[in-house]
Amino acid sequence: MDSVLVVHHMKIPDTIGGHPLVGLLSSCWDFMNLISGCDLQHVHRERNCLVDCLANGSYNLDIDVC
Repeated sequence: MDSVLVVHHMKIPDTIGGHPLVGLLSSCWDFMNLISGCDLQHVHRERNCLVDCLANGSYNLDIDVC
């Protein structure tokens, strides 16, 4: 899923509907509610090269979603 969509769904939970990742997003909402002052915002990959590199490298890892 595109990161812009993730941020949108996290900020406006009513838009998620029956998305296959609703369980994962729900866990994220619960965790964020435990953190005082937590906020999300989208950052374009060109402005965050290190995270983009880590995300691209993760495609080569042989792990399951936990």
